[in-house]
Amino acid sequence: MQVILPRKLTTRLLRTLEIELKVRQSRMKNQILRMATGTLAFLASGVALADELNMRVGVTDISRQVYDLHMTIFYICVAIGVVVFGVLFWSVFQHRKSKGAVAATFHDSTKLELAWTIVPTLILIVMAIPATQVLVAMYDTGRRHEHRSARLPVEVAVQVSRRRL
Repeated sequence: MQVILPRKLTTRLLRTLEIELKVRQSRMKNQILRMATGTLAFLASGVALADELNMRVGVTDISRQVYDLHMTIFYICVAIGVVVFGVLFWSVFQHRKSKGAVAATFHDSTKLELAWTIVPTLILIVMAIPATQVLVAMYDTGRRHEHRSARLPVEVAVQVSRRRL
C-alpha cells in the first residue's frame, strides 16, 4: 500500500525534520560544551592536589635526576594522551552516522602498519635514553665518591655463625 501525500504536506514535513535535526545538533553541541567544561573543571581541581600526589623532589643528586626523569616521562605520556584522545574525539565527531559518513575500508595498508609500529618504537627509544642514563648514574658508585676524595673506602667485616636450636 502506497500513501501519496500532497506537496505542501511533504514540504512541511521536510521543514519539520530539518528543524528537529538542527535542534538535536544544537543540543549535542551544548552537551559537548558542558562535558568539556566539566572535564576542565575536574582537571583544574586536580592541579591543587597534584603536589601531594606527585613524587617529592629529592635531596641528593641522584634522587633529583630520578624526579626529573619521572616528570619528563610523565609529560611525554600526557602529550601522547592528549594527541590520541584529541584525534579520537575529532574522528568520532567528524565521522558520525548522522553526518552521513561511510566507513572506509583499507586492508593490507603497509604504510599504516609500518607507522603504528615504528612511531611507538621511536617513542620508547626516546623515553629509554634518559632512563638508561639515570640508571647508569644510580649504579655507578665509583663516580659518587670521586668528589669526596677525603673519605677513604671503609672495609666491612661480616661474621656468619651457625647455631642449632
